[in-house]
Amino acid sequence: MKILATVDGSELSESILGPLQKLAASCGMATIRLISVLDPADIPSLATAPMVGGGASPRGEKVADTERRLLGEIGARLQELAETLRAEKLEVETAVLTGKPFEAIEAEARSFAPDLIAMATHGRSGIAEQIMGSVTTRVLKAGLAPLFIVSPHQ
Repeated sequence: MKILATVDGSELSESILGPLQKLAASCGMATIRLISVLDPADIPSLATAPMVGGGASPRGEKVADTERRLLGEIGARLQELAETLRAEKLEVETAVLTGKPFEAIEAEARSFAPDLIAMATHGRSGIAEQIMGSVTTRVLKAGLAPLFIVSPHQ
């Protein structure tokens, strides 16, 4: 079984890993492709955000340098998460993608051809979802593969 799992750096998105671990273990042979997407539109606001691990972002950092730093931080976090899953004898690949989250996930799903896509949802609904959009909803509607969703309310 091939599983495409998405995380976005939030604790909420990483809540998919526990249920995913149980699901993958119950399937026997499973390959998990763990991805995270960096949206270039978010780079200017992330330039002033604290670094992973709590350190301050470098002042006066150029956008290209910020992007390289963020890609490195995201990649390092994905490796940490992958190691947790590998410790449970699961086969895990990682990839850091850039672009609009839905478009990057869609392209990765078409390329990887997963049997299942695993995501956490932020639990927004109604007007909040309409205004902000929902990557999970868009992935679901695209019908790229069956979707395994973990909600923050469960």
